[in-house]
Amino acid sequence: AELLAPVGLRHTHYDYADFPGEGEPGAGIAYGFTSFDRGTTWVRRPFGRAGALGCVGSMYSILPDIARWCGWLSRAFSPDDGDDAVLSRAARRRMQIGHTAIHDDDRVERPTLADAGYGLGLVVEIDRELGRLVQHSGGLPGFSSNMRWHPDSGIGVVVFTNTNGMPTREWTYEILADTMRAADVPAQRIPLWPETTSAARSIDAVLCAGGSLRECAEVFTDNVFSDIPLDQRDNAIRALIAHQGGLVSAPDAGDLASRVLWAPSAAGVCWRVPCRGGDLHVRIELTAVHRLRVQRVDFE
Repeated sequence: AELLAPVGLRHTHYDYADFPGEGEPGAGIAYGFTSFDRGTTWVRRPFGRAGALGCVGSMYSILPDIARWCGWLSRAFSPDDGDDAVLSRAARRRMQIGHTAIHDDDRVERPTLADAGYGLGLVVEIDRELGRLVQHSGGLPGFSSNMRWHPDSGIGVVVFTNTNGMPTREWTYEILADTMRAADVPAQRIPLWPETTSAARSIDAVLCAGGSLRECAEVFTDNVFSDIPLDQRDNAIRALIAHQGGLVSAPDAGDLASRVLWAPSAAGVCWRVPCRGGDLHVRIELTAVHRLRVQRVDFE
């Protein structure tokens, strides 16, 4: 009444006998099996006992309910979600932030993994390609499972199998990665500070018109032109543009928003300035002082 029903987990129960049919096909619950001879024969495993010492919360569930559970946790990062009735958004976010580092654990290792940690009941991963992922596995004699989602987009995958030892972690990662690539989902959406966008637009307007950074000097901190003199920066930019065949005319360049490539934080952004033979890439980073200004600018 306090957790399951408000979250919408209407087919999650404390006893497998609460499911109709007790394992009959299509009845809502599957028996678990184990093979000791590489699949030649299979042994049906008994369901785990419920009660105070029962594992996995002593509950049984189905795929749609677990998917709904993952979605409820993931929505804690959405500004449109105001559901604090069962567990506050802040508490759900704390569950999905790594508090203890995970080192040398083959259950999470893969080439694209940059970092991993344990949150509050969940494993949090920083993937070089997909961004931040949250996941957790489950396993008993006769059963294997994994749930994994990408909080920034709300896309997730749940896999159940009714035999133990299955690589469900690898499967959910591969399915999620394929889904995100097919939908062209960014690893992370970062809302820029208005000052970051304003500074980028000022610099972009000057560059697309073939002008000098002197025309937008007010957006830079004092150190930018003491690190590299303004004339030398202008000459270097002109050389890069010439190497790319010259600028595309300003009307044909398109709006800056359509040319943004990536952003490391709200205070930084990289975008492209179209040239006839390629693109000039521009990256800026603002400093968080009383008056926000560009403290670093790179061109390539």
